[in-house]
Amino acid sequence: MKKKKPDNRPRVPKETIDKTVDHLKKGHTLILPMDGYYYLCCDAQDIEAVEKTLGLVTSDEAIFYEVLVDKDHVLERYVEQVPDPAWNIIDTSKRPVTLVLDKPKNIAPALILEDNSTPFKITYDRFTALVTSKLRSPLLIASSNFLKGNMPEKLEDISQSLIDQVDSIISIEDTTEKIEVHPLEKEAQKGSNKQRQRHQPTSIIKISNNGIFKIIRK
Repeated sequence: MKKKKPDNRPRVPKETIDKTVDHLKKGHTLILPMDGYYYLCCDAQDIEAVEKTLGLVTSDEAIFYEVLVDKDHVLERYVEQVPDPAWNIIDTSKRPVTLVLDKPKNIAPALILEDNSTPFKITYDRFTALVTSKLRSPLLIASSNFLKGNMPEKLEDISQSLIDQVDSIISIEDTTEKIEVHPLEKEAQKGSNKQRQRHQPTSIIKISNNGIFKIIRK
């Protein structure tokens, strides 16, 4: 039997998961963290919440949001067909990728683009994966020029006007269990933070049901 690798990712407090899911079930719009940055979020199946969330942002980009699922096979619940090339990309990609897939279903209509497709992403972030799994619904994750500048790592990087309009905020500090860290480990973490690379936008690939695909953003 293949030995399971130890999971060294930070643990997420159960109360934070429960609180976030409760907000989403109530149709709230949230600011929450994913992969160390803040995004707008709501339940992707909640029609009113989706329309409100999308109304909070404007963008010059054709695609500024994605529907988040926690596992690759879950995609089959939300599109009529997952093309074979999509599975190949999921299996071989070395980093998260957004796949624009045809004929979406079981999501809010506002998330369906004019050509009857929707951008989907499998999350590898523990917090959003746990929230999506417990909610039993995909998440709308949106980012755009509601920010003061680059992708926000701190709440103060987000415009106050947006903060005033959302229903709730989940902070990065709330999503990691408070574990006592050795002073030397703290110093090592400081060094790694200084060397942290600037956020790289996710690759976006459109894959049609006929197998033809187009790279929208590398």
